[in-house]
Amino acid sequence: MKIRKRANKRHRRGKKTQTNPVINQSSLLDIGKLSTAVEALLQLSALKSTTNLLQDEEQPIHLQVTAVHVPSMPSDRFRFSLPHPIVTESTDVCLFIHNMNKRTKDPEITLQYFRDRMDAQNVTGITKLITLREMKTEYSQYEQQRRLCNRFDVFLCDARISNRVIRHFGKHMNNTKKAPIPIHAHSTNLKQEIDKALTKTTLTVHSKGDSYCVVAGHTHQSPKDVAENINTIVAGLFKVFPGGWDNVRALYIKTNKSMPVPVYVSLKSPNEVAVPKVKPKRPKLAQPVEDDLSTVMGTRVIVYPSGNIVMKKASVDNDIEWTDEESEKIISRIKGSKKWGKKNKVVKKGRKVRKETGGRLKVNKPSKDVDAEDDIGSDAEDAYLMEWSSRWQGDDLEEKKPIEDTKKVKKEHEIESTKKGKTFKRISKLPKNTGDTVIQTAVQELKSVLEEKKQKKRAKMDKLKVIREKKQKVILQKNQKGKAKGKKIE
Repeated sequence: MKIRKRANKRHRRGKKTQTNPVINQSSLLDIGKLSTAVEALLQLSALKSTTNLLQDEEQPIHLQVTAVHVPSMPSDRFRFSLPHPIVTESTDVCLFIHNMNKRTKDPEITLQYFRDRMDAQNVTGITKLITLREMKTEYSQYEQQRRLCNRFDVFLCDARISNRVIRHFGKHMNNTKKAPIPIHAHSTNLKQEIDKALTKTTLTVHSKGDSYCVVAGHTHQSPKDVAENINTIVAGLFKVFPGGWDNVRALYIKTNKSMPVPVYVSLKSPNEVAVPKVKPKRPKLAQPVEDDLSTVMGTRVIVYPSGNIVMKKASVDNDIEWTDEESEKIISRIKGSKKWGKKNKVVKKGRKVRKETGGRLKVNKPSKDVDAEDDIGSDAEDAYLMEWSSRWQGDDLEEKKPIEDTKKVKKEHEIESTKKGKTFKRISKLPKNTGDTVIQTAVQELKSVLEEKKQKKRAKMDKLKVIREKKQKVILQKNQKGKAKGKKIE
């Protein structure tokens, strides 16, 4: 058994080494062939630049990368540090700086502080400094932002405000492909940070197309230097490009006004390459939040960090039926309360009589008017709704406190009587055990109202049946008459 286990382990190790082979990156692109391709591109650009007045200025050389499958991913930027930097003495560089003090509105204090640091460390190559406050105030309009992006070739910014700068300028920087390179402006060795940032070039990858460009050099560089820069970018594509080197279809080099020259082409079928899927990076604290929905009862809402919203039903029975067993439970619960045994108080003022009960439920006897049935139904519905609310919230019925101000009660009853056009007669004396009779009458009245509604529906259905039968008889008679006339004509 031990020998078999050892053999299985060796077999698994052998499989792992076969699935992840080591590729020699230097064998993919030959520097000699790359240099010849760059020389051919420079000759093409020289032929077209004879008619150009600005022949002495350098033109950027782009490396175009085409993918086999378009990756499903959010737009991302990848930076590569080149052995031969693209920046020259004629390139204009702009640096965005964080405000030293938020209270001071004058940007000259921060500008002077950074100028002194740059002079002390012999930092050269930066043409302009812009503070965060100055960026928001002086470059708030679209025309000013567009001019600034066209004026400078390279943008650097403090790493603490890189996201703010990109959001502020937006499409003007994305269209020109001049996204700012972040640096640690608060570090002690500022010159090293700036020199390191100026050697970098950026590649933006998105899911809108299969072609991406990155600057690999310029026309004033030697073909060998440009070839070495291309080779370093290719080595970075192994690690960074979505889908790896297998997803790279071809590589081309070109200038702004020349045809692309092919450098590398892959003949793999797209069926052999899987579609790369890259998930967006979320912060560690980004977690879904769940809570009750106030607008809809019995539902919960879950909000995810991506912005998706999911609604779920809570495990609560919304429909509560009224039965005899439940009504008995209500009566027993009310009897067990503290205020049940108190005597009813009667307040007499003139002809009107008002009752103050210490119990929980109070039902007034209706008058002998035509609309007395509506009052009975409303009192029964109040009792039903109180029970329904107690079950929903899981609490007992709310205790009604005795009324103290008789004037307010009198006014309220008078207003109700004027609205409805009814006169309410109240009883001056009641027996001791009025609670049982009140609840029983409420339940019986509710049942009687429901039965009356059912009887009305049945009467309507019977009338409809009679009408249908009459219509069918009339139709049959007409058909019989028509048939009889046809026979006589023959």
